[in-house]
Amino acid sequence: MLNLDSNVCATEAIGLSVCWKAYAEIAYTTSIEMLGFNENSGYIWIYLDTGISIGSCMGNDAEFIVSDPDDGEEFFYRTYQDACDKLHEIYDQEEANQKK
Repeated sequence: MLNLDSNVCATEAIGLSVCWKAYAEIAYTTSIEMLGFNENSGYIWIYLDTGISIGSCMGNDAEFIVSDPDDGEEFFYRTYQDACDKLHEIYDQEEANQKK
């Protein structure tokens, strides 16, 4: 479940607290699959079983992240609902492509 080094710095800890707060307020009905930190981007994140991640970079506001499974492109949203809408759009497009 964890993808974190045991030596978490202050900004990472603050970022994780931002993610936990967003999870508690919005996405608490979904299960957490993994916690992690991306050293390249500086994002600390919580990956949910819905396919949406809650992330924070350097302790800034939480963002809801959706990754396209086909090409890995990431989409960042300020609201969980917007991320859900994008995830549905991706799955609808994937389903349409399979019917062709």
